[in-house]
Amino acid sequence: AEFLRLSLGFKCDLFTLDKRVRLEERSRDLAEENLKKEITNAQKMLEALVPLCEEDNQAQEIIKKLQKSLQFLSQYAARVASRAEMLGAINQESRVSKAVEVMIQHVENLKRMYAKEHAELEELKQVLLQNERTFSAFGERGTKKSCFFPLSSTCQIDPYLAEAKHSRWRAQLHEPDGGEWSDKFNRRSSSWGRLGAKQHKKRPSLQRFMSTYAWAEYEDEHSETK
Repeated sequence: AEFLRLSLGFKCDLFTLDKRVRLEERSRDLAEENLKKEITNAQKMLEALVPLCEEDNQAQEIIKKLQKSLQFLSQYAARVASRAEMLGAINQESRVSKAVEVMIQHVENLKRMYAKEHAELEELKQVLLQNERTFSAFGERGTKKSCFFPLSSTCQIDPYLAEAKHSRWRAQLHEPDGGEWSDKFNRRSSSWGRLGAKQHKKRPSLQRFMSTYAWAEYEDEHSETK
């Protein structure tokens, strides 16, 4: 907050800097001109007093001292003006030094934050590279394993073949000698109860049922041929 306030103040000062410099220079010139005019008027008045004090030697000595003092005063006035400018610059520098110190502290904080975040970023990059190498190694290992272990038979079932078997099974149920098939179907359906299936459990999928039924049919036909 302090940094924002100072930056806003500097921006406003910079916006009006030229105008204020011209005004201060004009005020200084006017003050110097007025001082010179006053010194000149004082010298003229002393010169006017010289004829009036011709007989008074003491007064003439005083007038001469005043004239010398006025000459020194004009010289010292120029020195005072230059010294005043230097003093004003030093005072302004003293006031601005606190603001500059705040800005320097803010910049140092920004540098420390940048260094910390940069270090964290580099560390995160290293971690990401290590994870990427680990994942790539696992992926290559999994690819090699998949070359030696083919997919299971359940993943290679043709849906069209299953549908054809299902149609064939339904046609055999509706044939005149379908009693034998009905008995086989009842035996297969009752086998689910013997396996421990409950009433509230989900029914087996059609794919599983067809594969089980086809295997049972194959066993029955094989036993009949024997």
